[in-house]
Amino acid sequence: MSNVHDALVKLGLDGAVKVSTPIAFTALQESWPPSAGRFRDDIARSVMKPMIDFLERTGSYLTVNAYPFFAYAEEPDKISLDYALGNSNATGVRDPVTGLVYHSLLDAQLDATYFAMEKLGTSRSSARGPKSVAPAAHVSESGWPSGGKPKRGGRPRPRPRGGGRRLELEQAGGEAASVANAQAYNNYLIKRVLSGDTGTPYHPDADMDVYIFSLFNENQKGDGADDVEQHFGLFYPNRTKVYEFDFRGGALVASWCVANASAGDARLQAALEYACGHGADCGAIQPGAPCFEPDTRLAHASYAFNSYYQRNGRAKAACDFDGAAYVVYHEPAGTCDPNVSWCVANAAAGDARLLAALNYACANGADCGAIQPGGACFEPNTVVAHASYAFNSYYQRKGRGSGTCDFAGAGSVVYHAPKIIGKCVLPSKAWIQETTTVKSRGFKTSSV
Repeated sequence: MSNVHDALVKLGLDGAVKVSTPIAFTALQESWPPSAGRFRDDIARSVMKPMIDFLERTGSYLTVNAYPFFAYAEEPDKISLDYALGNSNATGVRDPVTGLVYHSLLDAQLDATYFAMEKLGTSRSSARGPKSVAPAAHVSESGWPSGGKPKRGGRPRPRPRGGGRRLELEQAGGEAASVANAQAYNNYLIKRVLSGDTGTPYHPDADMDVYIFSLFNENQKGDGADDVEQHFGLFYPNRTKVYEFDFRGGALVASWCVANASAGDARLQAALEYACGHGADCGAIQPGAPCFEPDTRLAHASYAFNSYYQRNGRAKAACDFDGAAYVVYHEPAGTCDPNVSWCVANAAAGDARLLAALNYACANGADCGAIQPGGACFEPNTVVAHASYAFNSYYQRKGRGSGTCDFAGAGSVVYHAPKIIGKCVLPSKAWIQETTTVKSRGFKTSSV
């Protein structure tokens, strides 16, 4: 690093080009609470201290590979999925030492890194306040897999709520690794950086540079198709998207407004009445209507809040209700939709067109595991039946958006439950079940 910097100085480029090197998050011995963050004893003084001095001296920054996925997969009983994905959480997780509240596991990992650097100090520590000592921390790698399971064995890890690139045990990683969760996390990263909301609780004015791992799924990496290391890509090897994302900032990332249970019934009721009286469509939560059940104030409030939020362009202020609601970036379990519809295959399109459309759906977010040999919906083993299943999965997962049941004329929307899949029932829509923990599997296609 010093040699590269010296070469840049000779060329007069040291001001424009900074030198750093990524570290794994496993370089931390402790990471929770963030205020306890410290580097491992075997590298703290011999490696990290001189590196941090170099970074400060040259005006550079520390780069760290931070993966909330691995921390969540290790301890799903202690870490909430919303917290790991970066969804807003009204209560958050409190650092008992600093009192700072964390709504994002990534923020906690970054602040743990800041605290670890500050514990080492720098060559200029005596002349500056503690929060100005450490160099900035940038995220050189972060991401979330769309499939697979973590592998047994691997690198040592920090204490709870850390996160490395490997796990010792196969726990909830396989369930957490889904298309929906990967889409939620990476779009959260994109949205956050583009919005300028880049600070952490400990460093609220910090910039956040993030590099998403990775551009492509790596289908020849690791120990087979079930290894999560093959599934971090935004694209499949054939260059089709694994899920939708937008780096332009022009489109809103999908989001929902949900009720905060800790607000209490009185506040929820007042906010519910406000939403229904100011533009939310609350007809579906009236007695006998499609979304009346479950008949709880929390469920009804979530429905009303989300209706108000969506109708107001998903503006941040439209999901506040004096703290009775918060925004999430993956579809909540049990989201009720009164407009029931399905997407089915058009038999007249012919097998060739149906098969091409089926492969497209499976490669772009549809959950096609059930129509693989031995799967619950493999029979009847016909192109029309399999295409209907794949088309409908794609249609539902895309929020039944306009154009998501076209497939160049091979699909069509119906409003009565189809009876074409034998014993297999096509998922409907009035009550959309949890989709964020279902592992997506593509239909059998040739790999690249």
